[in-house]
Amino acid sequence: MNILELELIEKWQADPSFTNWVKQVNKVDIAKWDAYFSAHPQHIELAELAKLPIEHFDTEIKMISKQRSQEALSRLRTKIESESKHAKSKILPFRISNAWRIAASFLIITGLGLWTYTSSGVANQEIVWTTLEEQKDILLEDGTLVTLNKNSTLSYLEDDVRNVELDGEAFFNVTKKPLENAAFTVTTNDLVVQVLGTQFNVNTEDEQTSVYLDEGKVQLNLGESQRNLLEMEPGYLVSYTKKHDKVIENRKSDALENIAWKDKVILFEESSLEQVLLVVSKVYDINFEDIAKKESDQKFTGGIPVQDLDITIETLKEIFKLDIQKIEAKYIIK
Repeated sequence: MNILELELIEKWQADPSFTNWVKQVNKVDIAKWDAYFSAHPQHIELAELAKLPIEHFDTEIKMISKQRSQEALSRLRTKIESESKHAKSKILPFRISNAWRIAASFLIITGLGLWTYTSSGVANQEIVWTTLEEQKDILLEDGTLVTLNKNSTLSYLEDDVRNVELDGEAFFNVTKKPLENAAFTVTTNDLVVQVLGTQFNVNTEDEQTSVYLDEGKVQLNLGESQRNLLEMEPGYLVSYTKKHDKVIENRKSDALENIAWKDKVILFEESSLEQVLLVVSKVYDINFEDIAKKESDQKFTGGIPVQDLDITIETLKEIFKLDIQKIEAKYIIK
């Protein structure tokens, strides 16, 4: 982290609209900052740091062990002091103090799920996780953008960001490294996904790993020895289980079916109620039951928000003039 990045963080934290975006309390400010970070994905990780004091300093804070905290703070202080040695002396103490405040917030484990640690001989391992209610964008140092779905974990070594491990679901937009010809690998409990530069989705649910290739080329290493290679084509879905050493499916599939979850708004064009319900059920992992079985020629073109299930259900009710009620684990359309 350098002086310019620290100044940018301070500028954001002093902006009331940024605070509103962090707390999700003003639709205009939320849209403004969502658009900004969509256009500047390189600032996403910096925004996560800037958010921490706003999110956590007024709440009950739970810290990780004192020894680990001191190690992390010491590493960050050394890094900042090194990068700031040419800065003017009159502003340096303030910058370091602010960095310490950011570093301290970085060690909060309540709802954050991102830290650097050294234990059991594994140095500088980054672990990012999401709760049952959130998604997270991670911009790796090589430029690869990872969208981590709810209840998922991504881990990698700080000096080896092109080899990651995944438990859960994530969408990868991998930056190609043509000069180094450097491969990017995603390791799950079942298989290894190996690419050079592409866009794909990986899901490790239900004792199997499913890979959907959106763009580029992907090679899957299957089996106990991971020497059984399978090359994928764009638009295909492959599901493999190591437990039974079996490819469950290898078929042409729809991008909406596999990667709609990563977009906060799903765009539809001339889609039927059945098609819309199918996508929404995939995103939220819920079941709809149309007990009326009413035929309709109505087609929908437009966007449906998928950040919040209640809002999504209300949107469906309004668009298709439906009566949707939740009964036990199902959503009944009357």
